[in-house]
Order: sequence, then C-alpha cells, then structure tokens
Amino acid sequence: MLCTHDTTLLVALFTGPHALHAIGAAAKAQRAAVSALWATVLDACPRCVYVLGGYSSEDHRLRSVERLNLSSGSWEALPPLAMCRGGAAAAVLGGQVYVCGGCIDYCVVLNSVERFDPDTMSWRNVEPMRLARQGAAAGVMGGKLYICGGWGEKDQPLSCMEEFDRPAGCWRGGLFSLLEPRAWGAAGTLGSLLYVCGGQNKNDPLGSTERFDPTAGRVEKAPPMAARRSAPAAAVVAGALYVAGGWDEHRQNLDSVERLDQCADAWETVEPMLTKRFGAAACSVAGCIYIFGGYEEDDVDACLTSAECLDTSPPRWAAAPPMQEARSGAVAAAGWA
Repeated sequence: MLCTHDTTLLVALFTGPHALHAIGAAAKAQRAAVSALWATVLDACPRCVYVLGGYSSEDHRLRSVERLNLSSGSWEALPPLAMCRGGAAAAVLGGQVYVCGGCIDYCVVLNSVERFDPDTMSWRNVEPMRLARQGAAAGVMGGKLYICGGWGEKDQPLSCMEEFDRPAGCWRGGLFSLLEPRAWGAAGTLGSLLYVCGGQNKNDPLGSTERFDPTAGRVEKAPPMAARRSAPAAAVVAGALYVAGGWDEHRQNLDSVERLDQCADAWETVEPMLTKRFGAAACSVAGCIYIFGGYEEDDVDACLTSAECLDTSPPRWAAAPPMQEARSGAVAAAGWA
C-alpha cells in the first residue's frame, strides 16, 4: 500500500499520469496525495498530441505517426502503424491510442484495429471491428469506444455503430444505429452523450447532428449546424463541442467554426480558423483545440503541414508548430509524452 509522498511520486513518475489518476480513484486515502502531486507529475510528463496515418499529397495512404510535445513545441517521428490507413477513426482509451479501420487503397476498406502503448512505444493488433469502414467517427464514453457510421465495403455510407469493451477485448455490433447513414462525420462526447455531426450521405454534405445516449439506449436528433460539412474536424473543450472546417454543398473548403453549447442546446458561430481546411484532424488538450493538416483551399490534391490552435477564452486562433509531413484524412489524439 502506498503510504508516503515520495513513494507515490516515484510510482507516478514511473507509470505516468494515467496510473496516478487510477491510484486516486481506487484508494480514498491516497486522493489528497494524488491531488498534491498532480502538477508535479504533469510537469515531468508533458502533454503531447499524436497525429497518425492519413493521405499524402500524392494520395498515398500513410503509416507514419508523429508526436507534438506541447512543452517544447517540437515534433518527433514515432513507430509507424502496421498498415497504411487513410480515413481511419481514433480515440484514447485507458491511456492507449486505438486506430480503427480506414482504407489501404481505393478498393480495400479495413476492419482491423491497432493500439499504441506510449509506455512501450509499440503497436499491437487487437480485435478487429465487425464491419470494415473508413471515414467513421469515434468517441469514448463510460470506458467504451464507439465507432459510428463511415463508408463501407459496398461503397455506401453506414448507419450502424459498434462498441468496443476493453476489459472483454471484443466488439459488439447491432445494438444501435444512427438515424441517418453518414461517412466523414465528426464526433465529440459531452457529458454522457456522444454527438455525431455533419459528414455526407451518398452524394451530399450534411449539416444534421445526432446524439447517442448509451444509458437510455437511444439515438436522437440534435440541433443542426448552420453549415453543411463533409469531413470537418471536431473536439470538445470547456463543456462545449466545436466543429471546424470541412467542405460544403458547393464543394468549397470552409474555415468557419461552430460551437454547441449543451446547456442552450444550440449552435453558434465563433472565430474562424486561420486556414480553410477539409479533412483535417483535431483534438483537445490543455484547454485548447488543435487542428492539423487537411487539404488546401485552392488545391484538393495538396495536403497541408500547417497546424493551428484555438484558445477558447476568448476564442482566438494562433499558428501551431507545423507537422513534419503533409497529410489529410489523418487522426489525432492527446496524451502524455
């Protein structure tokens, strides 16, 4: 049993912030010690962002992975994915990064799943999804990973959802479905609800939004966005869901950003991005939203290396360190270095 400040600190520095959080959750007697050590451990284990896979400007699918250290502002290359993956879905579960599906070329859509362990800096294949899909949306609630929609093997958008039970190590499908088939949507978790926003059906971008309540076991309509958005980027920060960029019904790339206030149950337009982006990756970390890559405004074949950061108080965008490799259709996830 952990009894001293020094012992708790040594364990936390060795195992990382996720383990420290687990100690506090499991042992009531340790909560005060965990609270006192939290800032020290975070300083020793700086926050970072992972950007994984995607498409190159030559439309090649990518295996490469890079990580941005937010303290130093520097990028580093990490061990690559086992497979090239464009249009995958990703989320962090139990301190590890899960990358699900995507496509390896024009004809092959994947159901395979890879998991990255930051402690060992290694990838491992885990149980594949029940359905192959690219351009799906992902979110985590209640210790489970949910994959929603996407583009299936039969060249059709999907409405079906799957959930991954980490302790059981298995996927379950056929439990819930979106109200509207959609691919290239974006997802974010607000409280106990998973929102799936925008994307596209077989032909057109969507502005509709749905929310999934796993406790009630239902999917329902949510307020639609002001703009139709295929392949937008989304992240949650400070109790609000932000959806940025994508392209509209005129096939124009967007820099506009909308924010859903869950209390008001309404969208509002906020400060636009510095760059119009379609197919960018996004995540929230340290109270900010980071957006990476995507396609350029004037050239759908040219991917971006640029990144930007939204400080939400008040909403203001600023340039972030550019990636080492230009990419679109990538995924991003936050963690600790």
